[in-house]
Amino acid sequence: MRSVYLEVFGCQMNKLDAELMLSGLAEAGLRIASRPDDADVVLVNTCSVREHAEERVYSLLGTFKPRKQDEPDFVLGVVGCMAQRERERVFRRAPYVDIVCGTDEFARLPELIRDVTQTHERQLAVAQAGAVLPARDLSMRPRGFQAFVSIMRGCDYNCTYCIVPAVRGREISRDENEIVDEVKRLADDGVIEITFLGQT
Repeated sequence: MRSVYLEVFGCQMNKLDAELMLSGLAEAGLRIASRPDDADVVLVNTCSVREHAEERVYSLLGTFKPRKQDEPDFVLGVVGCMAQRERERVFRRAPYVDIVCGTDEFARLPELIRDVTQTHERQLAVAQAGAVLPARDLSMRPRGFQAFVSIMRGCDYNCTYCIVPAVRGREISRDENEIVDEVKRLADDGVIEITFLGQT
């Protein structure tokens, strides 16, 4: 069984996305590790709001370069907003990265990890066709009493100072019945504080 560690940079939506990623990875049979040293797959969920955030990611990626050289089966991936914005440039700047996966493709992470493991070829997944979210595993949230719930993603505005439409795509709202069902499941599991998230 492969094990995965996920490092998260950025906003509350990234934290929620991390929970959903971990849910999908656990459902696919990967063990969730609490430290990068204990994992043979390390994913970095990234932010593009400020250049400093991206530089911090590249700095972190550099710390894994020696391990990648020593362990050919070790898998290193960049996920999220920076992956969506930088795309192939991540591979050029950090050629030891195996996976670049954008904001709408993270449900494919188990498949991308499998493909890297089997072929040892880089995987790029940055299509923006509207997020298909994996089912939420309630046990993956970091605090038992609190949870984030996404009610919409993306943005239809084009503010000159904002990267969201470029990396998160056009505005897509979730079905209200789906949101209510998720909130009920969370409340039944002991959640007393829910923060609704959206990018507009």
